Amino acid sequence: MTLPTLGWPHAMPKLNPTLLALLRDDLRADAPDLSALDWDALLPEAQRQGVAPLLYYRLQAAGQVQNLPQPAAGALHLAFHRQWGKNQMRAQTLEHVLRLLAPIGLRPIALKGAGLVLTVYDELAVRPMDDVDLLVAPEEFRPALQQLLAHGGVATHDEPFDGAYELVTHHVALRFPAVSAVVVELHHQWLSLPARQAGLVAMAELRGRAQRATLGGQAVDVLGAEDQVLHLCGHLAIHSAVMQRLIWVYDVDQVIRQAGAALDWGAIVERAQRYQMALPLRQVLESVVGAFATPLPAALPARLAALPVSKAERQRYGVEARGPHSRLGDGAQKLAGLPDLPSRLRFAWRLAFPARAFMRRQHPNDSPLRLAARYPARWLAVLREYAALREE
Repeated sequence: MTLPTLGWPHAMPKLNPTLLALLRDDLRADAPDLSALDWDALLPEAQRQGVAPLLYYRLQAAGQVQNLPQPAAGALHLAFHRQWGKNQMRAQTLEHVLRLLAPIGLRPIALKGAGLVLTVYDELAVRPMDDVDLLVAPEEFRPALQQLLAHGGVATHDEPFDGAYELVTHHVALRFPAVSAVVVELHHQWLSLPARQAGLVAMAELRGRAQRATLGGQAVDVLGAEDQVLHLCGHLAIHSAVMQRLIWVYDVDQVIRQAGAALDWGAIVERAQRYQMALPLRQVLESVVGAFATPLPAALPARLAALPVSKAERQRYGVEARGPHSRLGDGAQKLAGLPDLPSRLRFAWRLAFPARAFMRRQHPNDSPLRLAARYPARWLAVLREYAALREE
């Protein structure tokens, strides 16, 4: 199936054809000659793309591990078991956070890897997780944060001004030193979006369609399959300027395949238009189908092609995107998404002039004069970053 292409905001990295073949083909019926592959090149690429544990799991299930060169088999075995240990730690940290939030009546939604290992993947180790992502409603964010900070959580980044976690970022990252070094990201939006776009996605809707899961007796929600497709496509599109990992593409394929005929594509298309996500849906599905020949309804390409694409979508996901790794570009998009001029001026002022208490915490040994000089230094650093990205 061919989907209409609109072009990615930045050149898409070429996916390794050998890795694609190993993840796509029936390894029992039509396995390639594993001993002839260039494992010295393939193993580091599999690690970078987040699929080394998955590759081992598939080869083992197909009875093909013994056909690998011994060093490659050992390396994949080690990658699988290391990831199992890491994900066990992440699961324990997630359970700890759920236990802390339950007494104040909060049941978050587990996003990305944390949600996928609870519902899509049948083996904990196959889906690497860099951190644990949890989503709460905007009005629940501060109570949840206060509860976690009061029970051993430590924010990894200071807040430059009151309300910055809500206005500047879509989450706060926390660690629980008494439990583990795992980072927990507490989100109040499901994606990093300007306020107007973020407000189109209501937490009550997501919760009403969520799947219920449990971990260690603690309740947690996971996005329903239709919302999962949209969220994964949006996340991949936003981050395509920075990186694209094969495991992210595989995630979308697996959600679609496992839901099968029960997946409501009509609802996905309707929400994509309402949430201003038609562009990332089209573009990511194009990549997923190209990589894994993911089965989609025959009429879907035409339906997606007919969806209008807003300027806001193009700025965040499309050809006009500056990428979330540019602080100036990201700040400009967030500023444009605020409702009126006074709120935009306040936002710009607070970004340019973080609270003195924040600056003092960042630079505790500075003299008053040197501390004042830190402000223009921050501005220059942001401008240099933006200029360097524009030259790429």
